[in-house]
Amino acid sequence: MGTVGGSAVLSRTLATVPGETYVIDFWLRNAGGTPNQFKVSWDSTVLASHVDVPAQPYTHYQFTVTASATTSALAFEARQDPSYWYLDDIAVTTSGADITLGFGTGAADHRTGRGTDAVAGARKGILDSLSGGTSIDTIDIGALRGTAGDAALKAAIAQVERALAEVTDAGAKLGAGKTRIDGQKAFVGSLMKANERTLGILVDADIEEESTRLKALQTQQQLGVQSLGIANSASQALLALFR
Repeated sequence: MGTVGGSAVLSRTLATVPGETYVIDFWLRNAGGTPNQFKVSWDSTVLASHVDVPAQPYTHYQFTVTASATTSALAFEARQDPSYWYLDDIAVTTSGADITLGFGTGAADHRTGRGTDAVAGARKGILDSLSGGTSIDTIDIGALRGTAGDAALKAAIAQVERALAEVTDAGAKLGAGKTRIDGQKAFVGSLMKANERTLGILVDADIEEESTRLKALQTQQQLGVQSLGIANSASQALLALFR
């Protein structure tokens, strides 16, 4: 990519989850020559900018970004007057961090749990028992009495509400992932339909071409037969003059 005297822009708007961390990967090669320029940006943030750099082989670039809205724009801008930039293997993935499904830390806050399997360590499932406190799985309000009971009940309600909020957030992240998959599925479906239409056009064009050639050959054959008949009748008329 890269145009002469100006910049070519390749961009894509992606469905993202606010606050989610993403990793951008791509490979870039510069054939060399100046003037040249290459810039990659995430929304309004410039991640990398190269100006009049020498030739380089395919080089791997990786950036970690955070989404601030439900959609984010990834853009590549390039100028290369004497030759080209080569951009390949672009990928945008989540950072791989655990999805928070728990309750924070400390006695005044909510306990922390994350979306990994229940183990005997600090990271446990949302319903697992937690050392030094209680989880949703072990909440018991049957014995709550008096002012102390009210405080404990309030803490339990806050804990459940926080858990529900985190589960809702996880559902939003799953929904965003489904949206991305649906978008790729729709794109592949459109590409397949376009290929099928193109193949159909080529087949129809071949059939029409062959049909035209067949008609031309048939016409030539008919003309040949007619010419032969005319020639035969002329010779018969010439012989009749000598009788």
